[in-house]
Amino acid sequence: SEIEELKNQLNDYANHLKRLQADFENYIKRVEKERQEFVNFASEKILCKLLPVLDDIELAQKHEKLPEGINLIFKNFQKIMQEEKIQRINCKGKKFNPFLQEAILQEESDLPEETVLEVLQDGYFHDNKVIRCAKVKISKQKTEQKSEEQKNKFEQEIKPAFSNSKHAGNSEQILEGENNGQRKNSGN
Repeated sequence: SEIEELKNQLNDYANHLKRLQADFENYIKRVEKERQEFVNFASEKILCKLLPVLDDIELAQKHEKLPEGINLIFKNFQKIMQEEKIQRINCKGKKFNPFLQEAILQEESDLPEETVLEVLQDGYFHDNKVIRCAKVKISKQKTEQKSEEQKNKFEQEIKPAFSNSKHAGNSEQILEGENNGQRKNSGN
C-alpha cells in the first residue's frame, strides 16, 4: 500500500511536470508571436512615415527628369519596399472598395457607378494588411441616365402595381393629380 501511494504520487508529479512543460512551451510560442507582432508594428510605422517620400519622388519623376543619383535612391527604396512585403493597392478601373480606398472625388462617367476612375494617392498593403488607403476619384451615374432609369423603373414596377389596384386605368390621373397637388403646395 505504501508502494502504491508512492507510485500514485510519482504519477501525479510526472503529470504535473508535463503540464508545466506544456505551459512553458506555450509561453515561449506566445512571447515569440508577440515579439514578431511588435517588430511588424514598428516596421509598419516607419514605412508609413516613408510613404510620403515615395509619393514625392514618383510625382517628381512624372513631371521632370531627375538626376541619376535620385533615380538610384528611388530604385533602392523600391527594393526595400519589396523586401518588406509592401505592395501597392491596384484599384484603377475596379469597383470602389471602402476597405481599401477613400473616395475623394466623384465624376459623371459612362462606366458603372463607383468605378475607380483615377488614383490620386496610392494605397499600400503590408503583409496583406492595409497600411494606407488609396485616395481615389470614382464614377457616378450621369444625370440623364438617372432620370431614364427612374422612368424605366416607373414603367416596370409602379405602373403595373396601379393597373392591378382598384384605380386601374386611372394611374396617370392619380399620378398627375399628385404632381398637381405638389405644384400647388410648392407655390404657397
